[in-house]
Amino acid sequence: MGTSQLERLMHIMEAPDQELDLAEAALLVAQAEYPGLNVPAYLGHITRLAANVCRRLPKEPGVGDAVFAMNAYLFDEEGYTGNAGDPHDPQNVLLNQVLDLRRGGPMALSILYVAVGRCLGLPLQAIALPNHFLVKLAMEEGSIILDPYAGGVVLDDLALRALLSRVYGEDVPPDLVPLLTSPAAKREVVTRMLRELKQDFVRQQRYDKALCISDLLLRIAPEMADEVRERAYLYECLQHTRGALDDYTHYLELMPHARDAADVRRRIASLRGRQFQLH
Repeated sequence: MGTSQLERLMHIMEAPDQELDLAEAALLVAQAEYPGLNVPAYLGHITRLAANVCRRLPKEPGVGDAVFAMNAYLFDEEGYTGNAGDPHDPQNVLLNQVLDLRRGGPMALSILYVAVGRCLGLPLQAIALPNHFLVKLAMEEGSIILDPYAGGVVLDDLALRALLSRVYGEDVPPDLVPLLTSPAAKREVVTRMLRELKQDFVRQQRYDKALCISDLLLRIAPEMADEVRERAYLYECLQHTRGALDDYTHYLELMPHARDAADVRRRIASLRGRQFQLH
């Protein structure tokens, strides 16, 4: 990611949540994998999707009409779908790839759904669940929850509780449903995207790309001690001894009583010994 793109991402992330452009932030993140990515062109693509939905609306549409038209156009006509392949493929997280290939993971599809909906004036918000994403639409008469990964289906109470039970691995009491389906802040969604992308790169042993994403995370949220430790590990994998030493040391400054403090100290001693041998 170039300096200007990084500055733009930092500027977006500093905006109040209501003003934060989630789609643009997601496309700027994708530049870590696609440095020449034309972000304005992809934002224009999203705007055109919304315009095509708008043309399919009746003259005086209600909220239900807009949701129905979005689902019919995006999932039936355009063929956007959840990717049933490797769930850890970084391409599932990258919004540009979802737009190009018309398939992706729950998070990227939810970001696209929110972006298209907001172009239509729908106040959609993402719900960040463990290993899944949903979208909430708050209305005067109550909220509805949709699953873009399943074609935008509206989840009734029974279906929602069943999904939550699968996600959490146990039955979810009805009184916990509103708490578990609270909308996520957009900054939280971007941070989650970066974490998932980094983990996918690590699984592929693409440590240079993972390090790039880790740098972004720590620019956005420098207080994340666990991310400092993980970046130290990435430096170690890339045989960047100085970077690893600096981050492990900083981690202990942030978390002197961490449960893994003894292991981190051993790593520091080993790295210092390696550094001494090199000299």
